Amino acid sequence: MTQEAKILLILGISTVVLLIGAVFFLSKSNNNANTQLPKPVDQKILVRENSHKTATDPDLIGADSAKVTIVEFGDYQCPACAQVYPVTKKVISDYTGKINFVFRNFPLPQHQNSLIAAQAAEAAGAQGKFWEMKDLLFRSQNRLEVEALTGYAKDISLNAETFKTCMADD
Repeated sequence: MTQEAKILLILGISTVVLLIGAVFFLSKSNNNANTQLPKPVDQKILVRENSHKTATDPDLIGADSAKVTIVEFGDYQCPACAQVYPVTKKVISDYTGKINFVFRNFPLPQHQNSLIAAQAAEAAGAQGKFWEMKDLLFRSQNRLEVEALTGYAKDISLNAETFKTCMADD
């Protein structure tokens, strides 16, 4: 195993542990009056109108009144993000109706196809299929070139012309 692979594995595992720990910690009620919880982060900073929230997707989870909001900043070509992907799917499944899950595209410049993959996810989102495209992109991380993205659009029944127009529009 290369040094880079070891570092990515450690980062992925650390992220998973932190995510699960945060959900576990924040989901428990705290009856100890002497313990002060950290001041909540202003959600306007992390959750914007153009963020993809599961609360707006009837097939997924989320409630605007949830006490816990998880915001994932993801890159479809990032190996660590791909390792965390199944864990976040499990957390979302296990905490249906109890958490708000928000995904924000965060393409990293060192990943050659991450920006075009994020654009494909947004183009799919314009047709109401963001979450389906997101899942496909993480599962197909080794094939994120334009031809493959166009194929994925067909796989999830997107209007091909609308998808191409949206992709060309950046």
